[in-house]
Amino acid sequence: MKQQQIHNTLSNKIGDKYALNILVAEDNIFNQKLILTILKKIGFIPKLAKNGQEALELVQEQDFDLIFMDIQMPKMDGLEATRHIREMDIEQPKIIGVTANALSKDRIRCIDAGMDDYISKPFNLSELRERIEKIAKEKHSLPTKI
Repeated sequence: MKQQQIHNTLSNKIGDKYALNILVAEDNIFNQKLILTILKKIGFIPKLAKNGQEALELVQEQDFDLIFMDIQMPKMDGLEATRHIREMDIEQPKIIGVTANALSKDRIRCIDAGMDDYISKPFNLSELRERIEKIAKEKHSLPTKI
């Protein structure tokens, strides 16, 4: 991606247009910093969980519209954490699995665990932005009258 494209992708703050409460569940410090920086640059103030257990605790404390859930984390992996979230009596968030694996079987594992989608590492800025914008538009779209 060219420098100008990266600037355009990050400078258009979709968070100013669509309010989303976002949780990032990620154990790797580098990946934490990267995704948190990207989300802040596009106008969001995400919360961070360093493992699946922390993600469950945060989901019980407040509602999230979107969770970026790393698949492989200590204490509780993202697949197990997602299964637990889907069993909770809460406003269900959209959950996007985040994995270094980009095989079709990995996508199936994410969907089978209850995730809505998945994205592979390293992050493609345009793809990440598209996923967020799609979810934001779904959340903020008004039902049509019949």
